[in-house]
Amino acid sequence: MPKGHPSVTCGDEGGKSKAGKPCGRAAGAGTLHNGKGRCSRHGGSLPGVQLAAVVEEARDSGLMGGPLPVAPGQAILECIARTNTQVMYWTGVVEQLEAQELAKPTATVTRRPRRLTGGADDPDPKHIVVETTLGPADIHYALKAKTQAEDRLVTYSKAALQAGVEDRMVKLAEFQALPFVELLRFIEEKRLGRELTDEDNRQLHAALEEFNTIDK
Repeated sequence: MPKGHPSVTCGDEGGKSKAGKPCGRAAGAGTLHNGKGRCSRHGGSLPGVQLAAVVEEARDSGLMGGPLPVAPGQAILECIARTNTQVMYWTGVVEQLEAQELAKPTATVTRRPRRLTGGADDPDPKHIVVETTLGPADIHYALKAKTQAEDRLVTYSKAALQAGVEDRMVKLAEFQALPFVELLRFIEEKRLGRELTDEDNRQLHAALEEFNTIDK
């Protein structure tokens, strides 16, 4: 496959030009479901198509913690509610971190022989040069998870509104999880008699995911 050519194209999903040739754009290009389905030029950005594709992606992602309703309109509202739970949870974790914990520079240490005049390596093993190279910052896992959840929430809300789901229903789904998450955090801190640690937050997140898998 040529370098830079998308692995899945709009043409692979049935998108064709006016001349009848398969579309060469990436699948889902210009839509909310990038990487899947037709591109925006061949029906991929139609509200109903985008909603169905986004819901399907949410079902396949494993991030929703359990089955979603069959109807796309109900499913997307459930996606919004569950994802907002994740946003609120990770926001709480990030708020407890110190500023220097959010992003730490990565360092690579290498050892090499000292270079002699002329560029040759010094054969004496005692003459070793230690070099430290700073790399990209290592973002804290909680900040990554928060950002990813926020991005998903924006996508789900946009897909719902474009498909005609009432704005008040979207807002209700976005905020209904907040009291529940804060209540859990409050109960845990009262029970432990202290603020939650990273490990406490990991366990709480695991419990929330397990709760979402229960067939309620």
